[in-house]
Amino acid sequence: MKILQVDDLRTYFFTSHGAVKAVDGVNFDIEKREVFGLVGESGSGKTLTALSILRLIPESARLESGKVLFNGEDMITADNDRLRSIRGAKISIVFQEPSTALNPVFTIGYQMTEAVLAHRPIGKKKARDIAINYLGKVHIPQPEKVFGDYPHQISGGAKQRVMIAMALMNSPELVILDEPTTALDVTIQAGILDLLDEILEKEKVSMLFISHDFGIISRMCDRVAVMRKGRIVEEGQTDRIINSPREPYTMSLLESVKALL
Repeated sequence: MKILQVDDLRTYFFTSHGAVKAVDGVNFDIEKREVFGLVGESGSGKTLTALSILRLIPESARLESGKVLFNGEDMITADNDRLRSIRGAKISIVFQEPSTALNPVFTIGYQMTEAVLAHRPIGKKKARDIAINYLGKVHIPQPEKVFGDYPHQISGGAKQRVMIAMALMNSPELVILDEPTTALDVTIQAGILDLLDEILEKEKVSMLFISHDFGIISRMCDRVAVMRKGRIVEEGQTDRIINSPREPYTMSLLESVKALL
């Protein structure tokens, strides 16, 4: 059963030199409990596709056309109140750079409890308990202490674990992960990927996994779509794409990974 269907999605930037078609007729779907990957070089439109799904695009961009059906409901035509009830509750996102996603002037605990209270009719004590519980679930040592810390007091890997905990706290059906390991060193990356594997085993969740790294995509994703210049040029089962790519661009991406090995 499909949890997300993206149909002819187009998001453009308009400049003095004309329209920049950053997302240009994108189509894909995600099944329940599936991990679907978007892979491509920087600037290919992966992140803007994710932001377009949630209607969080920059002011300089405009959604030109398309449908984004989440459990059959069109996110593009939904009113703002309905969108707010879905974002962070039914669909959550883990941004690429946790240091900029977390507000430096508020504690980790304040930001986590606010995310819970925005979607659940519970008190602050219950929200605190939920937040600390999820900090523990993502294997952060001393979760009660980290709850009271400010973002600058914890490491980059811990920040990313906090972002993953925040994304899961309201039991979403779909989690969007935008390059969740890019800003981390190799050993911390491995720990985050192990954590995501564990989450997929325990939580009833689908994932849209965005990356430029075919190595990570091959480990995490059931199916993958390859993006180039705002369009999907190839899509299929991950094993098939990696072992029998059909498009020259896909072949070049795979060759670039092999060149680093």
